[in-house]
Amino acid sequence: MSGPIGSPMGNLVVAQGGGPTPVINCSLFGIIDQAISSGKIAKVLGARYGITGVLRDDFADLSTLTSQWKEGLKHAPGAALGSCRHKLQDQEYPRMIETFKQRDVRYLLYIGGNDSMDTADRINQLAKREQYELGVIGVPKTVDNDLMGTDRCPGYGSAARYVAQSVRDLGVDIRSLPTPISIFEAMGRNAGWIAAASALARTDEDSAPHRIYLPERPFRIGQFLADIEAVYRRLGWAVVVVSEGLQGVNGLSGDPELRDDFGHALPGDLAGRLAQLVSQKLAGGGVRCRSERPGVCGRASMVHVSPVDQRDAEQVGRAAVDLVVNGKTGVMVTLQPVDQGGTGVIQLAEVANNERTMPDGMIDSSGSNVTGQFLEYARPLIGPPLADYVSVNDLCT
Repeated sequence: MSGPIGSPMGNLVVAQGGGPTPVINCSLFGIIDQAISSGKIAKVLGARYGITGVLRDDFADLSTLTSQWKEGLKHAPGAALGSCRHKLQDQEYPRMIETFKQRDVRYLLYIGGNDSMDTADRINQLAKREQYELGVIGVPKTVDNDLMGTDRCPGYGSAARYVAQSVRDLGVDIRSLPTPISIFEAMGRNAGWIAAASALARTDEDSAPHRIYLPERPFRIGQFLADIEAVYRRLGWAVVVVSEGLQGVNGLSGDPELRDDFGHALPGDLAGRLAQLVSQKLAGGGVRCRSERPGVCGRASMVHVSPVDQRDAEQVGRAAVDLVVNGKTGVMVTLQPVDQGGTGVIQLAEVANNERTMPDGMIDSSGSNVTGQFLEYARPLIGPPLADYVSVNDLCT
């Protein structure tokens, strides 16, 4: 066997898990670059298609990448190594440890969200029981912004920017057409961070979005219809944002039997169903309502990447390497608030299968809007000001 964790020995494996973000590959770049420059790692191996690559013994040697290729990672959407949503079965964990032994892997960095942190925690615990010297560090990644213990998650700032700009643009479009109502569906299973970011689109109290519905608050169809009607009667148009994980929409949000490997329900076309309902109920069925569901576009758009988000992603990758080569294991890297800077750590077990939803102080008492506290938190994360436009109202006297 090689020496103890933290000595100049052994190989490092990096894997990407769960849904990609616009900056997931910035974390990968940070890991590769920091690992090579550390002088404490023999090779950097990339597991192809997440943790399933370890099960198949399918790795790419990232130590030999050219500088141009590594730099290109910062500007590439998707997960460069390939990702997965595979929930490891009990019988698969020992096979992973055996693969690590055969390849002299002494460090594992897993870039991912809640479920990936659970996988990393289980691998860490098994390595300890097997008395195999393996440093395991979680590298945070999720557009949902719902990981415990960190001020924000790499991926969120860019997704927030995408939603805010898209809703601003949608509002300008809807206001100029005879299709006066639109429902925009944002990603977010149990936490409303992405939908809430649409509030950053507003330029005044009458601009889109006019209402924002979050999974942290019960959703009531009757109140929803009344809210839209009130806006429509006052302004003659309306744009509202709903989170795909709204609570209390049974029968509207898709097939509850459709689930991923981790048991999470797969979202359906909630906005489309709500738009049909609005068209049927509002003004005696005489108002047309359409829906928009960008879906994964919001986590794939490189045009809307926030430079703050890019820096965060690379920073947590580099920090993970520094931690693991200095003997740390069983933790996830965290980000401190923007005005403080720097990183910290939290135990993987505290993050695994837990979710950080929006705090009450960020949600308006009406349940369909956000507060100034949220705007102060989110605005620095999306980078430069959004594109703004002139309107016909500005041209009229």
